[in-house]
Amino acid sequence: MRVNGVSNITDKIINEAKAWSEAQIAEGKAESDAIRQEFADTAAVQGREVISAAEARAAAILERAKSQADMDHRKRILSTRQTAVGRSFDMALQALTQMPQEDRALLMVRLAVQHQTGDAELIFSAADQALVGPLVVETVNAVYKRQQIKETFSGSVLEQLKKLISAHPVKHSVTLSPTVGGFVGGFIIKEGDIEKNCTFEVLLGAVRDELEGDVSSILFK
Repeated sequence: MRVNGVSNITDKIINEAKAWSEAQIAEGKAESDAIRQEFADTAAVQGREVISAAEARAAAILERAKSQADMDHRKRILSTRQTAVGRSFDMALQALTQMPQEDRALLMVRLAVQHQTGDAELIFSAADQALVGPLVVETVNAVYKRQQIKETFSGSVLEQLKKLISAHPVKHSVTLSPTVGGFVGGFIIKEGDIEKNCTFEVLLGAVRDELEGDVSSILFK
């Protein structure tokens, strides 16, 4: 009985130790699984955050790229418009310098009569000094003195000059300056120390700001 009693006690101790050990193992496994799951959940959350942040950065980069592309596109359009408008004014200047002699002389006579306020000399470009300078000076003086207009003019141009004569009953005089101007067309009125710039470049520049919008609208309908 004593032996059996000892044996029973031993078995009981062993069984309890085994049960405790198994419980500890199960508890450790459960804790390990919980920790593993916690790390997995944390990693998943952090992964989603990383992906979300990456997607946000990618979207921001894409938006900046689109914005830059739009800006570059607008700059190219603006540059094209400015180039085209500038070319239009260059062509206008070229057209003025290539007007028929009679029409170009009439334009210059009108400018001289409009801007001259006293006796003056006219400074022309190298090309105009020989081609139309003498004719303009002679015609301006004829307008001021109400003399007969040179036979170079005819038709509507002559009629416009006759109207100028009746509209400007003044007694100024004008001479052809020996000085040659470094400009494309038109002239400079020199009244003593005062110079009035009636060159085609300056005249076109004076109206450019006012007309650029209209020219651009016509070119880019």
